[in-house]
Amino acid sequence: MISVSANPVSVTRPGPPPTAPLPAASQYGERADRRRQQAELIKKAQDKRTEAAKPGSALKKRFWKDVHVQTEQDGAHAVQLDTRPVRNAMTKSPLRIPSSKPQLATAIALEWDLLTSAQQALRAHLIPLTSIASRAYDLALQDAAAAKSAPRPESTTPQSSTTIRDDIIKTLLPYLDTDTLLCWAPPPPKDADSTLQAVPSLRGLQIDTAEPIISYLTSSIWPGVHLDPGLDSGSIIPAQQPAETRDIVRGWLAGLGAWELVGLERA
Repeated sequence: MISVSANPVSVTRPGPPPTAPLPAASQYGERADRRRQQAELIKKAQDKRTEAAKPGSALKKRFWKDVHVQTEQDGAHAVQLDTRPVRNAMTKSPLRIPSSKPQLATAIALEWDLLTSAQQALRAHLIPLTSIASRAYDLALQDAAAAKSAPRPESTTPQSSTTIRDDIIKTLLPYLDTDTLLCWAPPPPKDADSTLQAVPSLRGLQIDTAEPIISYLTSSIWPGVHLDPGLDSGSIIPAQQPAETRDIVRGWLAGLGAWELVGLERA
């Protein structure tokens, strides 16, 4: 038997590698879209949790839908946010408007109906009538309490507590000296040009405007009171009114009702 040896053929050039399998184009696009949607949902959920954790997030929403005025059994008016009453910012008690002021209650309800978030209710300039009514209501309560606890004529116990009324009067009295109604421009110089003398001076215009108002005040509001011009001497520092005038005006302020006094304070 003859044996024949095999002669292997040497491989000198390898073949190209097989190509990698590729997913179908539609399958890849659907997977990418699905992952993108999942990422967006996760991000929205994280944002909501972060927003809910912030302390002021609840104030950015308006928690009431309807605003209306409700009349109580005693005739007083209360502004309702759905079923919740508008409250005094200081005392947290329900704000009550006197029965004689239904228009004010309606105006306050309109203020709250125009708000778009609870956070806006913390800004007094957005609810000015609510702020005025709250202060007047506090003053009325304080006046009523002071009237009940007033000392008897024979009592010698001093009363040293400072009230809201005292603070308002103390704030308003300085305006008696600096009101623009009493601050006139100095008279024109005597040697002024003849053309300037023919034109009404600023002082003359101020006097023509102020005199009718001053006449009404000194005849109907404060009879017999004399009001001196604050800048009549040409100084930039207004002169004080006479002590008698200040005492009369102080007494007039002390006699005003709570709502009228607060209205004058905010005027």
